[in-house]
Amino acid sequence: PGSSPREPSCCFAAAKCLELFMGELVDRAAAVAATEESKIISASHIKRCVDVEELHFLASTIDNFVEPAPQRRADGRAAKRQCCDAAAASMLAAGGTAAG
Repeated sequence: PGSSPREPSCCFAAAKCLELFMGELVDRAAAVAATEESKIISASHIKRCVDVEELHFLASTIDNFVEPAPQRRADGRAAKRQCCDAAAASMLAAGGTAAG
């Protein structure tokens, strides 16, 4: 008796694999960001993570992502929300998804 792709156990296993994969990618990107004393993980941090052999299959996907230049407020500080909105729009244009 094989598992059908629609059985809950199969969906649970796929969801758990995705959770573990994304956790590893975010942990690696956070480590790269920490070396630069950055509080925000950016596409450039993820790009440096996919250079390792086990994540190289993501290179063509991340190369299509264009990271917008951070926008500044009148006082010179980064306007974080606008930057995030621009990053989400860029991701959607590249064929990704954005939540929130």
